Amino acid sequence: MLLPLLNIDNVVSDQGQYTRAIHAFSELVGMNITLSLLLMLLLIAFLFKGAFVLLQKTLASYIKFSLTKDIRIDFCNKYKGMKYSYYTNTSIGYLNNIITTEINLGVGALNRYTIVIGSLIFILIYISFAIIINCKMTIVVLFLSLLLFALMRSLSRLSRKLSLLVSETNAQVQSLLIQTIYSFKYLKATDGFTHIFKRLFGVINKNYIYYFKNSVLTSIPSSIIEPISILFISGLVLYYVGFQGESIAEIFVLVIFFYKAFSYVFQFQSDWQKFNASLGGLEVISKANRILNNNVEKVGNHQVNTFNKAIELRNVNFSYGLKQVFSDVSLTIQKNKSIGIVGESGAGKTTLFDIVTGLLTPQSGKISIDGIGYSELEFSSLRNIIGYVTQEPVIFNDTVANNISFWECDSQEDICRKRIKDAAVLANCDRFINETEMGYLTIIGDKGVKLSGGQRQRIAIARELFKEPEIMIFDEATSALDTESEQLIQQSINSLKGERTLVIIAHRLSTVKNCDYIYVFKEGRIVEEGSFDKLYNDKDSVFSRMCQAQNL
Repeated sequence: MLLPLLNIDNVVSDQGQYTRAIHAFSELVGMNITLSLLLMLLLIAFLFKGAFVLLQKTLASYIKFSLTKDIRIDFCNKYKGMKYSYYTNTSIGYLNNIITTEINLGVGALNRYTIVIGSLIFILIYISFAIIINCKMTIVVLFLSLLLFALMRSLSRLSRKLSLLVSETNAQVQSLLIQTIYSFKYLKATDGFTHIFKRLFGVINKNYIYYFKNSVLTSIPSSIIEPISILFISGLVLYYVGFQGESIAEIFVLVIFFYKAFSYVFQFQSDWQKFNASLGGLEVISKANRILNNNVEKVGNHQVNTFNKAIELRNVNFSYGLKQVFSDVSLTIQKNKSIGIVGESGAGKTTLFDIVTGLLTPQSGKISIDGIGYSELEFSSLRNIIGYVTQEPVIFNDTVANNISFWECDSQEDICRKRIKDAAVLANCDRFINETEMGYLTIIGDKGVKLSGGQRQRIAIARELFKEPEIMIFDEATSALDTESEQLIQQSINSLKGERTLVIIAHRLSTVKNCDYIYVFKEGRIVEEGSFDKLYNDKDSVFSRMCQAQNL
């Protein structure tokens, strides 16, 4: 549009090829070339350009924000559905790093890719017009551009390698940092920060070096765009105007096209290198996506809406690699009965919980609930009727009320508030909650740091009671508590007897004294079973000797 404007007063014979083409087109459509027409065409052309730029920016914003949100939600759902066995063999830092860091890098790479495509479109447009103006010179420019692009490919390969190292060290930093924060009390009390920080700071330093090198590499193309462009354009003007005597107007517009085209060629190279620099995040996401898809928990379609009769294990065997953990285990958990599972550490007690809840799949044997095999179950429905209290209670940095309700309902509503209080009373924690400054609205800190061990355990029990499960599993729930806390929790457990099915996994045998039936595990096998009195009175039994050792 500029060239015809500059030549508007010249006769056609004095005008360049491009201007003559514009005149020929106007005659073909029956329009006279006027200043107003050219200015209107110029305005229309840039309105179209503005529309496409807006489209590009809108697409880039969608990728950056909406796609980031969608991928994060998708990965959270993948975490929910992944096998427990895969989780136990995977670093928490790695899983956390994908959500917090790598998705941002990966989406940034996709965003950069759209910019690369935009640069290519602009290059094609400017080169097309440049060919009309001067075909030979355009070919020379393209050749030089391709030559420079080839020379810079080594920078792109290096950027890609550094990007993968950045992603790797990001995961290591996340893992060490999470472990440091989780272990703060121990590290503070023992002045252990020096040792773990030595390792952490070393990884942070590596991460910084990789980031810095990558940033410098991506800055190289953009730093040389204008110097090389001006050098080439100066030579072009000198040759055509100074030596060939061409029209300054013709060369002026050609220079603009070449400058634009040349700038976009270098911009393409720069964006392509930045794309490679952030490609590590995209590759990490892609790899993690494949791995998680291959480690999805297999579930059936049968919904468990209620528990009517019994959970049965028949000749169940399970091993971690070459280590046999469960050997030919058969037992029955009947509805509304209390079952005690006892044995020394490493006997396989907690593995029983993992198998009963479907977290682990045994290599052989059969597990069923009310006669339905576990392979047919939709496990989320099974787990929905199970409450689980661990030795290390799970507590969130929120109010007491939200820790009990687990955000299932609004703790400010009367119905929800009553359910929370009823669960707290049943768990023997209502009294100490009311003694806190804000009562049920008290923020209890990460992992319940503001509470004692017994208080945390009772809050955890209240949460499971709020859920109103049909089966309650207590996994060493009192082993680390003082006598008073143990007695309070024991009272809570006893109050549930006959109303819910109870499975009490314990090393401390006083916890299972009131159970209806007890299984004694040793080295992954059931060596004894029966009522507490029967096993206790058999002086030759393993259980009796365990009771004597604990002065019970």
